[in-house]
Amino acid sequence: MDASSSRKRGREPNEEGEQEEKKRLKGGEIALVKIRLHEALTEIAILNYKLWEAPEDAELKEQIASEKVRVSQLQEDESKLERELSEILQPPPEYLKRVEGIAESAFAQEYQRVGGLDNVESLREKLEETGDMWKTEKTMIAPVVTLVQSSGWGKSRTTCEVANLGVFVIYCSFASSGTAYPPRSAFADFFYTNAVKLLSSGPTLLSQSRFMLFCIDYFVSCIEALLQLTSGEDPMDAKRFLNDLMVGENFWGLVQAKMEIGSEAREEFAKRLDVGLKEKPGKNTNIWGIWESKVFKKYNTLEGLLSNVPAPAKGKLKVLFVMDEARWFTSHADPTIVAAFVPARRASRVLPENGSVSVMFTDADGRLNNFAPPNKASGLGFSSDRLAAAGMLVAHPAYCFFLADLPSHEQTGDLLLAEVEDLGRLCGYGRPLWQALVKASASAGDVLLLAADKLLGGTGSFNKFLFEGGGLSDEACLATLGCRVCIDINPHATIITDMVASHLLSVMSISDDQTLVWTHWATEPLVAAAAAQVLRAQGKVGTGWKECLEALVTGMKRGWVDRGYRGELVARVLLLLAVDSLGRNSWKCFTFDELCHSLSGKSLSDLIREDERNSASPTPKAPGGGEEAQVEVNITPPPASALKRSARGSRVKVNKKFPGQRQVASASLSKAPGEKAQVKVNTPPPEVKLPSPTLTASKAPGGSTHNAEGEGETKQAGGSIDGSGKEEIHRNMGEAMFFCLLFRKTDFRLQDLTAKDLLEFGKAGVGIICRENEWGIDIVIVGFFGDTFSLETMTLILVQVKHTEKLDVDLACAKCSEFSEMLSSSAGPQGWTGLKVPYASLVLNVAHVPSSSVRYRTRKLVTEALLKKTPANQSMAMALHDAHPECKGLQGWKEGYDGDRSHPVFKSWERYFASDDRLQHIVVIQGLDAFSSKDKVKDLVDISLDSTADMRKLERVQKTYAHRMFGWVKNTEMRKCLEPKLSVKKKVSDALCYNS
Repeated sequence: MDASSSRKRGREPNEEGEQEEKKRLKGGEIALVKIRLHEALTEIAILNYKLWEAPEDAELKEQIASEKVRVSQLQEDESKLERELSEILQPPPEYLKRVEGIAESAFAQEYQRVGGLDNVESLREKLEETGDMWKTEKTMIAPVVTLVQSSGWGKSRTTCEVANLGVFVIYCSFASSGTAYPPRSAFADFFYTNAVKLLSSGPTLLSQSRFMLFCIDYFVSCIEALLQLTSGEDPMDAKRFLNDLMVGENFWGLVQAKMEIGSEAREEFAKRLDVGLKEKPGKNTNIWGIWESKVFKKYNTLEGLLSNVPAPAKGKLKVLFVMDEARWFTSHADPTIVAAFVPARRASRVLPENGSVSVMFTDADGRLNNFAPPNKASGLGFSSDRLAAAGMLVAHPAYCFFLADLPSHEQTGDLLLAEVEDLGRLCGYGRPLWQALVKASASAGDVLLLAADKLLGGTGSFNKFLFEGGGLSDEACLATLGCRVCIDINPHATIITDMVASHLLSVMSISDDQTLVWTHWATEPLVAAAAAQVLRAQGKVGTGWKECLEALVTGMKRGWVDRGYRGELVARVLLLLAVDSLGRNSWKCFTFDELCHSLSGKSLSDLIREDERNSASPTPKAPGGGEEAQVEVNITPPPASALKRSARGSRVKVNKKFPGQRQVASASLSKAPGEKAQVKVNTPPPEVKLPSPTLTASKAPGGSTHNAEGEGETKQAGGSIDGSGKEEIHRNMGEAMFFCLLFRKTDFRLQDLTAKDLLEFGKAGVGIICRENEWGIDIVIVGFFGDTFSLETMTLILVQVKHTEKLDVDLACAKCSEFSEMLSSSAGPQGWTGLKVPYASLVLNVAHVPSSSVRYRTRKLVTEALLKKTPANQSMAMALHDAHPECKGLQGWKEGYDGDRSHPVFKSWERYFASDDRLQHIVVIQGLDAFSSKDKVKDLVDISLDSTADMRKLERVQKTYAHRMFGWVKNTEMRKCLEPKLSVKKKVSDALCYNS
């Protein structure tokens, strides 16, 4: 290859030669591992043949188990080497190099505590509680805690922060590559190599014994090295010690030297212990109990060593051993093989029972049933492998010691349009990783690409999908859709393992027996924007949307995903498809006009013009808009002189003056005198004051003015309003801006959300998924008028989802309005009493209906139609009787009007009939065929309309668990604990940080 071709690929000739050499060496390593793997598999085959001849030979069974351990480790080594070779052949993306370059700076930033809660102190309390149960109550199997959570939440940083409390953190990272920080520890290779060697050194019990002694020697050597560094003329404190451990090799060099020196003595001791392990145990023989009693006698100096370690200012915990990125401890798929975690945990039982030392294993790996084994220790499948601690408790996994980041204070008030659409601002939401990188000078675009890679499974995943035509895994597809659409993953589903480890799904709770894992999508508009990039991209088999929707249907069929309430999931998908089809960056705002057009092919303006054309029909319309209106009247016979007879009927000019008008109306009669006649009235626009409440001129930047208050005033709504206010209000609603990247559920009732809460949801690009039985509103999307997003400029889209062939459109439109108690709430400091700005109602019927349509409905026409219908229930009948006793719909009502007028449904109807009918703008999309994206969701509609109620029950149970990470706004009841007036310290440690 010549120099010019090398440069075209972005490398100098010397670099090309180095790459070829690295490729050759790595290929040799892979070949060597393959040879060893082949030998191990051959050995297993030979042993299995021998076992066939002697099926009761216990020693053969143990040899086979040992070889399986070896095979598993070799397979892991092979996978690791092949990943490294892949990185040599195809270097990581340029953005990753930039991000890796600032990872250390991001990690070193000041630790952020959100909402006044001290997460680090809570973690220390969790560790000390485990130590107390280990020491005093004698109910805990070992002083070991597992910390499990998806990437980016700050597991490593929070753990290291414990050093600032005076605890000596002996942190060992087993990170492999990529953007992981802290990087792999200098000691990790030594530990891992010896673990593999010892765990495959012979029969199961003997190999585990050797590995356990190695772990004990590790604990002792670390404490001895720690004492060397914390004594003398220049003693280190806990913070300085951790820094030296992470950036230097001084500490690890001491530890490794001590362990190498003691290796021969350790092996001699292991051989003495082998005698008892080789004996065939009786039925009640406690092999590990005997083993422990011998080991404890040898290592009885640990407590004395720890007494010399400097004590922290608070608490008992002095030393914390941390094994980070520890997934390899549980890497065995074979359930008959005990991986490294269990013997390592058993080895920690030698640590003093005084609460001064704990061990923590941390990782994002979702192999939770292994990494966090059942809550009671038990036998491990071998009759000879009995635990001294059988039946004792295993510490419940920790997973919620983190809070989602919030935007900085200057970003939480009013926002200009440019600020709303700032990608960097979105990095301020969710897991701390995004904001830390931006603060450390990473560009928001690079962080977006990093989020896309993490969402799809790891470094380079997005590029492979874009440029190599690589398909997405089911887990990647569900993660891509899930973080935007908010799909519920079944707590029983096996895919949770990989989705937590590799696809940004966050753990919210783990059941006491560690068999169920409840998960949640954090409110992260940046991740949603990354998902939008994937969904819009063209892959090997179509767009990302196509792949992901197919995977969603598969997930529903396999029971991985909750199908949700009937039709709601489909509606959320259709709304996001509409947003994505606008052809702009997903974090840009869109108008209501654009949303309607993208949903159905017709904008709000189109629908209004269509409605105005239809108004020329004989349908009655009220006078006052400068239009023709037809009304039905009874008149007495006019004088003969006033009539000009014709074969076509009678015509009379009636000089009737309407209030505020100068022109008379003319009417033509088409029936005989004395009967009902159709009168055609021509009037100019009336010069009248608008009824209360009217639109106030609350001026905002950009000229948007639109609050409702006062009486008898004619005000602006994004422009001047004519006498009727109709045209300008319609135009203004179509131009209202919205920002919606993702949907999230709220555990709060909508009426408990203040205007400020809604504003915060809107600025985060979150569409609110309402709780069940919210009376007509299923989804709320928050937007604004003009160029500023603020409380004064805020408006809403209220969405009602239906799935029926026979839809009472008028009733649905009425309920998707002030009918909801949400729009009359006085909760919160803003004290708003309902929407007094133009707002939109979307009624989406996703069912297959004989005749699909898209219609614009005015509130006035809906109300008129309801006045002609028999009431749907007694509450509606009472409200109609009180507000419109003359309406035709009451003529057939026989049940009376003496019901409970304090009932919420009555109050809702009472509120509806009393509210301003000019503010609501209704678009009804009736039938799946009326949607522009109908072909993309057809399969989803067919399966999702079959609801899965049982999983919904699990979701209710889920709500009783920890919610800390997801309470950035009123997303959960945890919000109450963020109020300063509450004393939350005890609540946090007892109820929120972990499930005890």
